[in-house]
Amino acid sequence: PGVILARVRRAVELFENRQIIQSTERDPLTGLYNREFFYSYAEQFDKSHPDVEMDAILLDINHFSTINERYGRAYADDVLRRVGQKAREMVHDAGGIVCRREADIFQVYCPHRDDYKAILDNASLGLAGEQEANNRVRLRMGVYSRVDKSLDIERRFDRAKMAADTVRTSYTRNIGVYDDTLHQAELYHIRLIEDVSTAIAERQFKVYFQPKYNIQDDAPVLCGAEGLVRWQHPELGMISPGVFIPLFEENGLIQALDHYVWHEAARQVRAWKDALGFAVPVSVNVSRVDMVDVAIVEKLQDILQEYRLDPEDLHLEVTESAYAEDSEQIIETVKRLRGAGFPIEMDDFGTGYSSLNMLSSLPIDVLKLDMKFIQTAFADEKNLQMLGIIVEIARHISTPVVAEGVENEEQLLVLKEVGCDIVQGYYFSPPVPAAQFEPLLVKARDGVTTPFAKEAEEPAPEKKDHFSVLNSWADKFSIPMRQASFVFMLLAFIVATSLYIADSMVTRGYLHMEQASERYIIAQQSATNLEMGSDYLTDAVRSFVVTGDYSHLEDYFNEAHQVRRRDDAVIKLKKLLEGRDTTALERLSTALNDSNELMVQEYTAMRLVLDAGDYQGKNIPEVLKRVQLTPEQQALSPAEKRAEAVNLVYGESYKDYKRNIRSNASTDHCVAGRRPADCAVHQRLDSQAAEAHDGADEGEQGRGPDRCRGAAVCHANLQCHF
Repeated sequence: PGVILARVRRAVELFENRQIIQSTERDPLTGLYNREFFYSYAEQFDKSHPDVEMDAILLDINHFSTINERYGRAYADDVLRRVGQKAREMVHDAGGIVCRREADIFQVYCPHRDDYKAILDNASLGLAGEQEANNRVRLRMGVYSRVDKSLDIERRFDRAKMAADTVRTSYTRNIGVYDDTLHQAELYHIRLIEDVSTAIAERQFKVYFQPKYNIQDDAPVLCGAEGLVRWQHPELGMISPGVFIPLFEENGLIQALDHYVWHEAARQVRAWKDALGFAVPVSVNVSRVDMVDVAIVEKLQDILQEYRLDPEDLHLEVTESAYAEDSEQIIETVKRLRGAGFPIEMDDFGTGYSSLNMLSSLPIDVLKLDMKFIQTAFADEKNLQMLGIIVEIARHISTPVVAEGVENEEQLLVLKEVGCDIVQGYYFSPPVPAAQFEPLLVKARDGVTTPFAKEAEEPAPEKKDHFSVLNSWADKFSIPMRQASFVFMLLAFIVATSLYIADSMVTRGYLHMEQASERYIIAQQSATNLEMGSDYLTDAVRSFVVTGDYSHLEDYFNEAHQVRRRDDAVIKLKKLLEGRDTTALERLSTALNDSNELMVQEYTAMRLVLDAGDYQGKNIPEVLKRVQLTPEQQALSPAEKRAEAVNLVYGESYKDYKRNIRSNASTDHCVAGRRPADCAVHQRLDSQAAEAHDGADEGEQGRGPDRCRGAAVCHANLQCHF
């Protein structure tokens, strides 16, 4: 018995030791090696097989953070497990090894092979166990083929990652291969990284200034500048910021460059004030790494004190993406900076990170539209309408709008028309050194401005000799001059009376048209507000269900019971229509009813999350306390309750409700030629528009073609059912 007992103990010890080893060398989610043990085993493999050609392969899941947020952590974890399993199956027979490097990145080290596409296709197949998985999850691959074994193992996979990054934004390619071009680029990047410290010490980095102009007056007025860094390398020449800034961000060098630019910009503003007695605020970029620096406020205040400046002299640009990632910490830092007096500009707005209904809640002083967004807006009429909507929203929340990338007069005049406050771009000036910017400051100081270009005036019609006309008539009809003058005076009176009547009709028509257009805009805004209110509730409940953060629940009930965009939209439309029943009101009311029914489902989801977590001390809304869960739901474990809540707000039933709401709140189904015949409001507006248009036609000869063409355009724009 003693021998048997000793053997049992030994077996238990071996099992426990194995468990300990596995727990330290394996990723707990996927069961793959972690990075440290993976590198160790790869080095051992090379020592045992020095002549075997090896490939370093990196797999990355595109937009994984979005998948995690949209479909929930449970779904995202399942995707990671399946990718890991597929990768392991892929190389098992060939003798390769796999690890989960971090988050959504996997590394494969295996003997050389050429069937990369087959590998990637196999790894992508059925990731979520359902047909639509391939639409949700997309992988990309980076390959460093026949690795140089003189490099350490981490460098080999850095090269595989460089290859994967070359297809990051491609929709047609998902495999990148490390080649000589990438190798030369790597050597170039290494050279830049090594030269940074010397470049800062020798002031090789130069701050250029691009002027900003306020365009709301009759003439553009210089009101600021953006400080943009350039690198004049003594051997490599002028290096594009598009090359070195992303490189510095990836390698932790951007903060040193930012501080250098802040100092240089402040030094130059001080120099202008001393030399000219005048300067304009300069905007400088603040990187994400700066925003997590707890001492950022003190560092910026030290710069102001050194150069005897006020916070208003230095505007801080924070990218839109920074607000979207690590938003709580970023917003808290922004609040501290604003509290210290620094104006904050949201840079690169329109790159796709934040929604329009977030603008009112973000701590910003200026909204800066991305250059590509501006260029896209002028390429498509719908995008141009979106530009106008964004400017209108910014005006509603009292936030000035700056448009980047203005390149021609057409863009300038359209931006002025839609209400954009400030512009910058090559139309006025490219970024220039301080010496070339100084003359612009002198003109602004002295009040020298150039009015906006206006359309060339039409040449005046050739004057005619009215007395010669009268004489010719008198000769032709052999009547005395006095009688001819009387006839023409009578004709002139008749013409003047006709023109007066025509003018009255046109004026009345345009008055009707303006009133109809105003009602149309209000109705359209009502539909938009209802949809935005519904979408805000969806965003809030999904955020609460996925993260468990109670502040999202508070946002939800603030929107539902305080802001009340959905309810106010229907009330405003009822008031607009003065009690008349119309298809527009019916559809909007249906959308509100659907949204209210959906709230019942959302309440249940929130109650499940509340039951699954610890929310003691929180002021739980009474309506949620009254939600009755089914016996089956009550019996679920906390994890199962959270999963059930995710299903309630992401499932097909929920999506059907959202589709119905959008359909009924949308105006897109009623373009010209497809409007419902029973829409009384549309018929009324249509008839008023037609009346106005007829009036304009009657007065066409007296009012000129532009006025009548404007009536036609307005009439065409009214061809929409609310």
